[in-house]
Amino acid sequence: MSALWACGDLDEFFKSAPKVIVPWPSAGRRKTERRIPEAEVEHLVAGPARLHEVDPRELFATQPWVLRSHAAYYNTGEWEITGRTSADMHSIANRYPTFIERRGQLIIATGHHRSLAALIAGRPVLARVVSDDPQPVAITPHLTISDHDDQPDDDLDGLVDRLLAGQRITVSSDSAAVDVLRRVGLDEEEVADRMHRAGRRGTMTDIR
Repeated sequence: MSALWACGDLDEFFKSAPKVIVPWPSAGRRKTERRIPEAEVEHLVAGPARLHEVDPRELFATQPWVLRSHAAYYNTGEWEITGRTSADMHSIANRYPTFIERRGQLIIATGHHRSLAALIAGRPVLARVVSDDPQPVAITPHLTISDHDDQPDDDLDGLVDRLLAGQRITVSSDSAAVDVLRRVGLDEEEVADRMHRAGRRGTMTDIR
């Protein structure tokens, strides 16, 4: 694990293989327990996502394998900007990594490939976890919207530049979020989807 942290190269892990065993220890469970605690996951993903930074070295796996193609996708920055996943975009649980704490272990319910990409890059992985630390609502992984009404006016040009440069940004209104999503290349259906999943206005008629 320590050799992979911040190594910056998928080849350090995959070599020439398209699929390899996950780098984390397997999550422990009792015989009567499911590998992934579905009830806890459903509760955590029921509302708008509030993402926390998690050290990927501290995780436990619930699947045996990872695929190079998916890990490579999560090295591109596409997911952070647009929210488009490498697979299973229809799955709400898969939109963001979801980690559940069980008997002192933080287990990966969804997001093994994003966690691996973060491990290799040497950075935290953004995930849904149970926490008392308040976070703004995520529209996409790197675009959040403030819960407060007293934020300054949005400098959209500057915010989009920062987003495209790989930084996380926060906007103060639905209209600003929609404008940012359009500027980074999401179509109208995708924009409506991201806003709806974040618990914001769900139709383009409402947003305009």
